[in-house]
Amino acid sequence: MINSCYRYSHISAFFTLILLTLHLSPGHAARPLRFHQASEPIRGLFGAEIGDVVWSGRYLWVSTESGVARLDPAVSSGLNASDWVTYTQLNGLGRGAVSALDASGDTVWVATLIDTTIAGQGTAQAGTGLSFSHDAGRSWSHIPNAFIFDPTKPGFERSPGTTILNGCFDLALDGEAIYAAFFAGSTVRSLDQGQTWQPFIPGGADKIVYFAAETAADSLTILADSLSRENGDPDAIAELRAGADSLNSQEFLHRTFSIVAYGDSVWIGTSSGIAFTLDDGQTWTNAKVRLDETGTPLPGHPAGNWVVAMERMVLPDGSTALWAGTNTTPLPGQTQAISVSRDF
Repeated sequence: MINSCYRYSHISAFFTLILLTLHLSPGHAARPLRFHQASEPIRGLFGAEIGDVVWSGRYLWVSTESGVARLDPAVSSGLNASDWVTYTQLNGLGRGAVSALDASGDTVWVATLIDTTIAGQGTAQAGTGLSFSHDAGRSWSHIPNAFIFDPTKPGFERSPGTTILNGCFDLALDGEAIYAAFFAGSTVRSLDQGQTWQPFIPGGADKIVYFAAETAADSLTILADSLSRENGDPDAIAELRAGADSLNSQEFLHRTFSIVAYGDSVWIGTSSGIAFTLDDGQTWTNAKVRLDETGTPLPGHPAGNWVVAMERMVLPDGSTALWAGTNTTPLPGQTQAISVSRDF
């Protein structure tokens, strides 16, 4: 059961997709880049805004708006500036602030993004790709967004043709697998340490849905209304309406922000609740705010549908808990909160 624990700070984000022109630039023109460092990393924890803190089992990594900092606690306490080193674009990271971070052992992955100005639209975020190191930051490789979302590759034919509004907001490492949660491009994964990528769309869809009108939701609703007027089978009507609701929510389910992955279990935070699979994507469940006939939120569900952060905790008795930081969407019955589940 999921219980709301306390208020979660407001996180603003663009919700309307713009400039998703397909094939704006050929993804095959971009290639992963091996970066030979032209300068030494910065001595100290460089940056004023901390976005994430990750323990790799050997190093403590901290992401900032300027790069990613590393501490080796076997050598120093971290209380002095000289205990840290910070890696930036000069060392091989993508341009901009670090928007996602995960690490295991000597391996660390980061995502970066920048602010860009769109004529007549104002400022929006643009993803600048993923960067990784297998030697604790001594050398880096960079993967541009365009390499991942190459529309000439199977499964990526409907990829966003622009980096605008396609930042990566979370990364999850699980053995050789890397999962990356993008906004416009949904979730992708690599099973070979970033050499190739495949869509891993929450809900099991074979393509990203950008707008509800692209689905068959209206047809199911029309059929349900028709059966209702003719006093048809209530169960059949309810099933049709549930199907229409599921299809309508796909445009929000495919906007992803957070991810937890271990074995065959993958949990993805979206703007329509948490989509999770326990069998490597064969079947999916959507945990989100549900209302009763009076509009009152039903217990046992997340507090909000905009799931911006998740973390799995292994408890002393060997059981696990999943924590989720949730914001709200315009739909009713939601609360900014942290929710937790222990019954999965």
